[in-house]
Amino acid sequence: TEIELHPELLNILIEDNKLSPEDRRQKHFTTETYNLRVAEALLESVIMEEKEKVPKSNKSKVSSILINGKAPNIEERYYIAKKIFNVDELINPLNVLQSEKNKLLALLLGCNLQTARELLNGTYSKRTSLLRKEMLDEYIKGLNK
Repeated sequence: TEIELHPELLNILIEDNKLSPEDRRQKHFTTETYNLRVAEALLESVIMEEKEKVPKSNKSKVSSILINGKAPNIEERYYIAKKIFNVDELINPLNVLQSEKNKLLALLLGCNLQTARELLNGTYSKRTSLLRKEMLDEYIKGLNK
């Protein structure tokens, strides 16, 4: 099915260079494309907000996004994306090849295709310590205030 983008959302996507030149000429998008664009925009806005919260230091050129002083690993970032944006529910129903779904998740999370595939199908092998669910749930709860 196709939907028409609200003019304000269309303008925001154009201004933020989220639309390719051919997309800018059309005003109708498939529901899947629309959902992906909205999910990407939401993820990027949360990332930008978190980056702004991290104090800038002249001593360190490494910019990390920390939760309670700890950088979330890839599995924890996927957990956050699932809880807040239902990223798996947006990606899995798409009518595209599984490899494209993996690629989309890899782009969103900044990981490689193998890791994205394992995260999506639930076979990601824990190479790090256990998922810090309590810390993440507390963080997510704080976002929902």
